[in-house]
Amino acid sequence: MGREWQIGDPVDYTTDGWMDAQNWGHGRDDEPRNYADEVYVAQSDKYSNKAWNYFLDGDYSTALFYINKSLDLNSGISNSWNRKAIILEYQEKYSQSEECYERSLEIAKNDVVYDNLARMLLGWTYKLIENGKDTCDENYFDLAEEKIRTAIDIVSRPQSSENPEKYQNKLDSLNYYRQHVRKYLKNIETLKSYDKDELFTIAGMRYYDIIPLTQGLPLRLVKEQDNEYDRDAIAIYADDKKIGYVANQEYTSYEKTSKASELKSKIPDEAHGEYLMFLDKDLFYIGRIL
Repeated sequence: MGREWQIGDPVDYTTDGWMDAQNWGHGRDDEPRNYADEVYVAQSDKYSNKAWNYFLDGDYSTALFYINKSLDLNSGISNSWNRKAIILEYQEKYSQSEECYERSLEIAKNDVVYDNLARMLLGWTYKLIENGKDTCDENYFDLAEEKIRTAIDIVSRPQSSENPEKYQNKLDSLNYYRQHVRKYLKNIETLKSYDKDELFTIAGMRYYDIIPLTQGLPLRLVKEQDNEYDRDAIAIYADDKKIGYVANQEYTSYEKTSKASELKSKIPDEAHGEYLMFLDKDLFYIGRIL
């Protein structure tokens, strides 16, 4: 067997040009540079810049692919984690984005990255609020509050270039949306206490007299036997002014109310009712037959 490789011997290379792994880190005592690491760093930077160019072109999936390749080669670059965080943010992968911002800041504290994190948290808060409004799930508002408070702490730093007021305004708006959803859910529970045959949706209000609708406002329902457009038509009056009709289509009628075709045989030619509520999430005006 030949002797083992020693310092000062020629460095072997593999066929693809990379230094043999067994020799990485070895070299002359007066040569401190590690060429293998330099190759990795250079290639990592190349992938990172390529990822950023794809991001700027709006190709977020390809950008994410290349930034991951960059980090596979060198995970110790703060800016690469910052770039990955931004790419994930634009894909609305907020939780993963937050983790990448935190990783970037663990490597190097940077005021720009802190502000980037704050802006991402603000955008995430907007998304969580919309989800809370759409689903009426208050857990979204709780998470939104957590994220916006973290963002406020960040932008309150003297080094931040962000305007703290817009972050505080978003926090202040959370209570409004919470109350909004709670009111809606309370209205739904109220509707459940009535029989479907008692309830109707008021449609076509924009075509008739506009009057203030307050809870308990007396209504009068009048069948229009001679209506040439809808044989099931039931007009609705308030203060002797026509304000609309009992909805008679699936898309104009709230699901827990009866359509005109269902009410026609159950009420006299003229019936009395009252205005109950407006479901602002669904844009339905609801009345009840007395």
